[in-house]
Amino acid sequence: MVAPGGLIVNSKSQVLNENDEVIEGLYAIGNVSGGLYAVDYPTICNANSMGRCLTFGYLVGRELAGLE
Repeated sequence: MVAPGGLIVNSKSQVLNENDEVIEGLYAIGNVSGGLYAVDYPTICNANSMGRCLTFGYLVGRELAGLE
């Protein structure tokens, strides 16, 4: 359903290293991006992770296309 301990990302979905520095060219969205639910998945909410995938995938696509 979700990876509570997945890769830590910033507000642009860029993956951060252990020093909270951006790893250039590496993005994580959807179930592989962690930190949203802290340590557990609080409730079963249909399509919650799918909505995150679509929304953040769209935003990363715009960023990579130079539209943001």
